[in-house]
Amino acid sequence: MVIAPLEGAAFGLFFVGGVGFVAARAPAGLAGTAQGVFSATTGLATILGTAAAGVVATAVTIPGMFAVAAAVGLVAALAVADAVRGAILPGPAAAGLAPGPHPIPVPVAPSTADAATHAPPHLSP
Repeated sequence: MVIAPLEGAAFGLFFVGGVGFVAARAPAGLAGTAQGVFSATTGLATILGTAAAGVVATAVTIPGMFAVAAAVGLVAALAVADAVRGAILPGPAAAGLAPGPHPIPVPVAPSTADAATHAPPHLSP
């Protein structure tokens, strides 16, 4: 019972980090879809993990189940660490920027002259 609040905090951090990680790497326009797939996968893993824990607990007792869960968790952590190694987005220092807040670029609407030169032929004035 003492560990339950830590579990809640850890899941919250994991989920927010996972959604951010997936959204940052999704193709343009598919961030929402990627986040949905991540969420569905997380839910499915919870369902399957609970069922597998019941099978393992029946086979090797409750303490054995926790030992198996610890081993599987360690292997999973190593696999994720290997998968994301080098995939972290570069920070301001890697981009040649000084640490601290940076202005967000504001999109500028093209002029009508730019729009005419880049319009498809059937839409040209």
